[in-house]
Amino acid sequence: MQQVIIMTESLERKNHAIVFLMAPVFYTGMLLFSAACSQHKKERPLAEVAEKKLSAPRTTMLYQLPEKDRPKVILMDTMPKPSVINVNIRNSAIGPVVETDNKKGIQKLLAGSDTANSVAINEAKGIGFFATFTTDDGLSLDQIYCSYTDKWGNLWFGTNGGGVSKYDGKNFTTYTSAHGLANNVVWCITQDHNGNLWFGTDGSGVSKYDGESFTNYSTAEGLPDNVIFCIVEDKKNNLWFGTLKGGVSTWNGKRFKNYSTKEGLANNAVKTIIEDSKGNFWFGTLGGGVSKWDGKSFTNYTTKEGLIGNKVLSVAEDNSGNLWFGTEGKGMSKYRGNIFTNYPVPGELSNDAVLCIAKDKQGALWFGTQNSGVIQYDKGIFTRYSTANGLANNQIRTITEDEK
Repeated sequence: MQQVIIMTESLERKNHAIVFLMAPVFYTGMLLFSAACSQHKKERPLAEVAEKKLSAPRTTMLYQLPEKDRPKVILMDTMPKPSVINVNIRNSAIGPVVETDNKKGIQKLLAGSDTANSVAINEAKGIGFFATFTTDDGLSLDQIYCSYTDKWGNLWFGTNGGGVSKYDGKNFTTYTSAHGLANNVVWCITQDHNGNLWFGTDGSGVSKYDGESFTNYSTAEGLPDNVIFCIVEDKKNNLWFGTLKGGVSTWNGKRFKNYSTKEGLANNAVKTIIEDSKGNFWFGTLGGGVSKWDGKSFTNYTTKEGLIGNKVLSVAEDNSGNLWFGTEGKGMSKYRGNIFTNYPVPGELSNDAVLCIAKDKQGALWFGTQNSGVIQYDKGIFTRYSTANGLANNQIRTITEDEK
C-alpha cells in the first residue's frame, strides 16, 4: 500500500492544508487509537453518541479515550464494510473517512480531518496516522498549489505566497525569496535527473535548487514568459515549461527553445504537460484544447474532434495507454485510437472542473476537482469521495503518491 497525499484549499477555514495518509492494513475487530499513544485503549462507550448518528454502516460500538489522550481519536469498524470514523470528542461530529468492500483491509485510502483532530489506526507494523499539517506544525502557508516527492522521499509543497516547504517525515523546512527563491507563489515542482529541484513561479520565472543555493531563470535568460504553470522532464533529460502567455519552452541544460502558436501550438496558455509512453508530448491549453507534439509538428484537438472541453487543466496516461484530459467546467475525456470518450464528473456537479489527475502505483487514476472532492477510477469504475466521506474540503488542487 502506498501513501497518498491530498492537498485541499479550504474555502471556509484556512487551517486545512495537507492530509497525510499512512497505515494500510487493519486488524480485524474494532479498535480505537490515539496518535499520541503507543498502545490502543478501550474505555467506556461514548453514551451520548448513538449508533444512529454514525454515517458508516453496521457500527456496533464506540469507545472514548481518556481525557489526556483527546482529541486524537478514531473508530475502526470491520463489519462487512470496514470503515474509519473520525470523531471530534468536543462536538461529537462524526463522519466516515474511507470505506472499502475489502474485508481484509483498506486498499485505496483517502484521508480527511477536521480542525481539531489527527487520527491514528493500527496496522501490521505499528501505529500509522492521518495527520493534518498546518502553519502551526511548520508549513509555510496553508494554501497549497502543488506537491512533489523527491527521489530521497522528501515531500515538497508549493504555496500561494509562502514559498516552498520541504517535509522530511519529521520536520518542515521553508524556502522563500529571502533564501533565493525567485517568487513566493509556486505553481509547480519537479526534480531533474541530476537531483536538482525546479520551482515554477507566478511572475518570476523558474528557480533551480541544487541543495545549497538557487539559480533563477526568467525572460531575461530566454524563457518566453515568467508565469510557469507546469514543469516536466522528458526521457532525454530535457525540461519542458508550460507558461501563461508564452506557450512552451524546453531547456537542454544550456539554452531555452520556445514553441508558441506561431509553430502550431493550439494556445499560448499551457496549463499541463505530459510525455506519453510513445514519446509524444501533450499540452493542455486554456482555450485551445490539447496539442500533441511528435517531435516534428503539432496536432491539435478541440471539441470539434470530440474533446469534452477546450480548457484543459490536467492530463495523465493510464496503464492501458489511454490519455485522460481534465477540463474546466466540462468533466473528463479519455482518448484512445483517435476516439474521445467523455465523462461528466460523478456526483451532483457533473460539469465540475478537474484540476489534477494522478496515477498511483496500482494503476488507479485519481481526479481532483474544483467542488466535487476526489474521484477514483479503477478497473472501469468511478468512486467519488467528498466531505461527506471525511475529506477536509471538496476542492482538490493536487494529489501526490509518496515513495512509502
